[in-house]
Order: sequence, then structure tokens, then C-alpha cells
Amino acid sequence: MVHLMTKVAEYAIILNSKNEFLMVQFGEFHNFKWHFPGGRLEENEESVQGLIREIKEETNVEVADIKPFFTKVFHPEDPKYGVFFLAKVIEPYKVKITDEHNDFKWFKKSDLDKIDFWQPFYKKMLEDNL
Repeated sequence: MVHLMTKVAEYAIILNSKNEFLMVQFGEFHNFKWHFPGGRLEENEESVQGLIREIKEETNVEVADIKPFFTKVFHPEDPKYGVFFLAKVIEPYKVKITDEHNDFKWFKKSDLDKIDFWQPFYKKMLEDNL
């Protein structure tokens, strides 16, 4: 029996003290859609440590109280799983994004209808979990 090879990516819904969540905006290649900080684990990297590394690299913020809460298969034909975590930003903080993203913004739950999400399921995921 051959085992299925999968890619695992981890993303964080980072909350601040105002209960706003942080999103980063892709550039033109992904039509300026909004996404959560995170990415794929490196070889032999522990799950939460990899997520912390990705968040720091992409946003320059540090997080605590990291808890997994949602998983999703992105591409059944070429399996990629997304694991989503809730986390709290450690204050004070200064968000600084890399060239990988176009912009960042803190959103409120009341903004959900106005966000151009990279993945359509993000809206329902946030409605059900925030």
C-alpha cells in the first residue's frame, strides 16, 4: 500500500486586544486577495514552532495562546491541508510585512462582508469561530 503524500500549511487568525483579526494581502499574482499569515512547515519542524516562525517572518509580530481550531483540504487532487489556529498578538506590536505581501489590515467581525478573501470558506470559518 502506498501512503498518500500531503502538503501541510498552517495559518493563524491573530487577534488583538480589540478583538480584531490580522490579514495580509497578496499582490497582483493572487488578485490582491486577503489571506492569513502562515505557510508550510520546514523539514523536521514542529507544528507550532513553524507557525510562530512564519508569523514572525511575514508580519514581525509575536503571538501567544495558540490553539488549533479548523482544518481544510485545499486541493483533493494534489492534497494540501490547511490547519488554522487562533492566536493572540503579544502587545505592544508593530506589524511589518515582507515583499511577499502587498498590505496588511486589522479587521473586525463586522467587516466580513467587505473582505475579498483568497478562499471563499474563510468567511464562514470566521463567522463560526470568532
